[in-house]
Amino acid sequence: MKERIDLSIIIPHYNTPELLKTLIDSIPDYSNIQTIVVDDNSDIEKDSLEKIFFNYKEKVEFYNNNLENRSAGTCRNIGLEHAVGKWVLFADADDFFMQDMYSIVSDYFDSNYDIIFFTPTSILLGTEEISNRHLQHKKLIQQYLKNPNEENTLTLKAFRTGAPWSKMIKRELIEKYHIRFNSSRHWNDLYFSTVSGYYAKNIAASEKVIYCITKNKNSLTMNISEEAFDIRLEEVIKLCEFLLE
Repeated sequence: MKERIDLSIIIPHYNTPELLKTLIDSIPDYSNIQTIVVDDNSDIEKDSLEKIFFNYKEKVEFYNNNLENRSAGTCRNIGLEHAVGKWVLFADADDFFMQDMYSIVSDYFDSNYDIIFFTPTSILLGTEEISNRHLQHKKLIQQYLKNPNEENTLTLKAFRTGAPWSKMIKRELIEKYHIRFNSSRHWNDLYFSTVSGYYAKNIAASEKVIYCITKNKNSLTMNISEEAFDIRLEEVIKLCEFLLE
């Protein structure tokens, strides 16, 4: 009998093989976890990447984004097509999971929730110094736990937490409504997070920390160019159109 897969972890990757290795090493090596890495046509350090593909081939499923649309959103969609777990976790290749993440998330494997939100932490890349990238998410979770009224519920479910990480989503919900990421270079996760939150009927939140975000000056989230602004504005417009409908 084939063993049940409780959790699929989906990771888009581009040009950061050493950070990707750190992330993979932070994922417990259990048979009920499916780890999927989708490379977005990396064009540097290919030897290092190939070495990771070889060394982790028993633990990780590796795929390539061969489509015209190159973005983390497209890679996550490819990952979803291969996911078989009851639950889905998304992670960025330059982040990592905390040591006791499995004992925390596994408590919810047989729950009837649609989404469970976990508190992240963050550090400055290359240091142990705490960053500020997680503070907004931490605040929203604390507000919800203190008072799970309609406003705090809607805010937590998606309307101000566009990032897909540090929350476990039931794959049945994703597939029932065929929720997918947009393929834009920036904020491609905003639509996915809001739509999945919209359809989620039963949620939970935890102050326990399972995920560490790294703050990197070269990250796409730090891009404040006019082009990036225009792309983000387009994503907000798409989201508003969905909410108006």
